[in-house]
Amino acid sequence: MASLGPQSLVVLADVGGDEFHVGDEAMLDANLALIRGAAPETKVTVLGRSADNDAIRSAVGGADGVLLSGGGNLSDTWPWLVGQRLTLLEEALRRALPVVTGGQTIGPALSDPQRARLIAALAGVTMLGTREADSRALALELGVSPDRVDYQVDDAFGQRGTPPTDGPLLAAVDAPYIAVTLDGSYASQAAALGLRSLAGQLAALAAELRLGLVFVPHLGQLGERAGDDVGAGRRLEQLLRLTGTAIHIAPVLPVSEAAWLSHRAALTISSRYHPLVFASAAAQPCIALHRDAYTRAKLRGALAHVGAEEWCLPTAHAEAGGLLAHTRELWKAKDETCARMHDARPAIDSREAVRQAALLARLGIASPAPDRPIARPERMLRGMSSDATAGDQRTAAPISVRAEIANSITPEQWDQFARDGFLHLGPVLSSEQIAQLTQRADDLAMGLVQNDHVQMQLDTGGAYDELPEAVQAFASGTRMYRKIQGLEMDDLFISLIRHPRFFEACARIYGPHVPVSIFRAMVMNKPAGQGTYLPWHQDGGDVWALDREPLMTIWIALDPATTANGCMEAVRGSHQLGLLSAHGSTVSDEDAAVHCPEEMVVPLEVAAGHAVLLHNWLIHRSGINSSPIPRRAVTVCYLDGRTRSIQTGDHFPVVAGSVDATSQPYVAYLETEVAALREAASTSEEYALSLAAALEATRASHAEAAEYARSLEAERERLTAELAEATATSSGPVRRRPFAR
Repeated sequence: MASLGPQSLVVLADVGGDEFHVGDEAMLDANLALIRGAAPETKVTVLGRSADNDAIRSAVGGADGVLLSGGGNLSDTWPWLVGQRLTLLEEALRRALPVVTGGQTIGPALSDPQRARLIAALAGVTMLGTREADSRALALELGVSPDRVDYQVDDAFGQRGTPPTDGPLLAAVDAPYIAVTLDGSYASQAAALGLRSLAGQLAALAAELRLGLVFVPHLGQLGERAGDDVGAGRRLEQLLRLTGTAIHIAPVLPVSEAAWLSHRAALTISSRYHPLVFASAAAQPCIALHRDAYTRAKLRGALAHVGAEEWCLPTAHAEAGGLLAHTRELWKAKDETCARMHDARPAIDSREAVRQAALLARLGIASPAPDRPIARPERMLRGMSSDATAGDQRTAAPISVRAEIANSITPEQWDQFARDGFLHLGPVLSSEQIAQLTQRADDLAMGLVQNDHVQMQLDTGGAYDELPEAVQAFASGTRMYRKIQGLEMDDLFISLIRHPRFFEACARIYGPHVPVSIFRAMVMNKPAGQGTYLPWHQDGGDVWALDREPLMTIWIALDPATTANGCMEAVRGSHQLGLLSAHGSTVSDEDAAVHCPEEMVVPLEVAAGHAVLLHNWLIHRSGINSSPIPRRAVTVCYLDGRTRSIQTGDHFPVVAGSVDATSQPYVAYLETEVAALREAASTSEEYALSLAAALEATRASHAEAAEYARSLEAERERLTAELAEATATSSGPVRRRPFAR
């Protein structure tokens, strides 16, 4: 196939040096295979971890495009590697070269200087791959446009495996086994006590499940049993020997052989990332062990793509006996778990075909032929009919990067949503997450956690119109609350709000390039044996005071929602009526009689942790809770991020993309006019006050003059009286005195 793209490409990967890192090599191999399969004549320059800034700038200076291979290096856990990648991106941006990335882990921790440089550097990336939902959310927070952010599996997810050439290893894996990978930190003295506990639990598991143990190092000297990971394996071997349990330590293997071991393992237990990627790709059960926020984000992210993130636990919990208990639970649910992982794979393959084609297109390289088969682990192919395999390999129709945030909602489901006005989205929360969110809601209501942005309303069990006003805190803590709102400003609930599946719905309903904001995020509660009856209503209209109508709400059950505990009821298809009243909110009795016939009413029963997408114009209601358990749910109304309040002119909290806060010209004119009128009003008020003061002074002066006039009049009257009296008492004529000479 002739290439339409760059003749020279720079690829940066975390490879090279004294030790072989299976995962980073696997991601690089996958990306090189993709490029060479589409454009074999392209000159590819690979830069590894030893490349300094000068070498990076020199290589980019002679390139036509840049690819940053996948990895977990955009975190302050690896400051040198963050700096290296920033130099690459900045130089490519300066030269206006097309830049794409494989699946990146971003953060979760970034220093302020790293964050500032990333904001500028990522502005030049035409396609940013993110391996975890949290990484995607952080990319959006850093200002990357949603249409340039891709949520993807790891670059090496489709890695094929080949049997190892090591004879003793092949003999060791001839029987079913547990593949164990522990990173080098487990070889330290500080980890000795915890490793002793893990060894005891692994011995118990091997005996209970009748499985062998194989230690698969992920980092070290290729082909040798040497390196930090092997050191952890040696310590584990010594501790297991005390229990009479054997473990075979494999050498550091080439990528395809390491993948083969994970594909074939009956169970994988790993503190490293890529053994989980390989095993989950083959729909094999996995247990992930994480030490900190960084490894938690990565390992949960690896398993989340196949719906297995619940099998990720903190190392401290594992060392306290949790590994044994957690693995027993997994083994009981093994068939169901593996089936779910297996069922997730066709959709992943389709999305990967689209992503790979988009990545090549962004670099200007012709895509592979549409019927190019997707690489799949051999364990996945066994047991499938040839027809099913061929069907899984078909390439999906191209879709926008933003719309493919999760791509979990099928065209048929969108047709159903358009028809019904609601759509069940399936599970979005694990049992652990449900417990955390319900605990946070209860803690807020009880006053154990303070959040100035939150308001809450008491549930009185009375009429809807007689509910009390919302308050910032109850006078005394109670779990008898009806709602807690403002949760878009809560650090736990914001992670749920930014769930990729919800952003996928936003992209479909509001458009793939539109920013997303939150009108309100609440926990709605119907306390056990109580709850307020909510009449038929629609969510929209003038009562919401928005400059454009909200169109979607996500409703997530924290407790099972059933008809017994007052689940929501909806009138199927009623959103197609539009708003029955411009004012919005409660539907009149007359409209309810016409538009809410019983045969169209559907109870929306929802399992705990599952979500439902609702059109805001859907007519719905909910009853009281006659059951002995509460019925709590999270409800989030998503807006086109450009929406403003018509009362304040302000936007709402943005959770995806960015919004230009600059006012539109007419609004800016009005704001200037209002400011001038306010200034004039202030001046007029001051003038009016001065006139009032002058009037009061004049009145006081007039009063004083009147009093003086009265005193003069009284004096005149007195003198007149005296003169009259003197005249009346005179006894004779008045004698005139002669003039003196």
